[in-house]
Amino acid sequence: KIYSLVKKFSKPSGNRYLKKVNNIKLTNNFIKDRNDLQKIVEKKYPVTTEAFKQIQKEQYEIFCAKQNGYGPDNISLGTPLQTKDQVRISLVCIFIRMNDKIQRMKNMLLGTPVERIEAAKVEPLEDTYIDISNYAIIARIVKSDRWGK
Repeated sequence: KIYSLVKKFSKPSGNRYLKKVNNIKLTNNFIKDRNDLQKIVEKKYPVTTEAFKQIQKEQYEIFCAKQNGYGPDNISLGTPLQTKDQVRISLVCIFIRMNDKIQRMKNMLLGTPVERIEAAKVEPLEDTYIDISNYAIIARIVKSDRWGK
């Protein structure tokens, strides 16, 4: 029963998903709200959920260190991100950075042995995963008009 309920609400993304989950008002063995869903998943997959939380914490610490060093202008390109064009250009630049990381990951996973060794010398695969994930979060922050504030 829970699986079919979660599956029903798993297609929407972002805030739409959370709004739908928050609107669930069922009793007995069904999910009552988002916190219940988290408890169910944490109980069913304790090692995975703990790892997920730890990785998010590490990524946040890395984000803070880089943000402290770069400031917001490396993402906003020195603009106030007030117009649709400024936001679009910022998102395109984030896409380009993510694509650079994805191409590195592709070389590390699918490249020739020489390409894999050379790519690993520059940046470990784990760092590439972190950067891609953080850039995705940054893109969401830029798109929601909360970057650099």
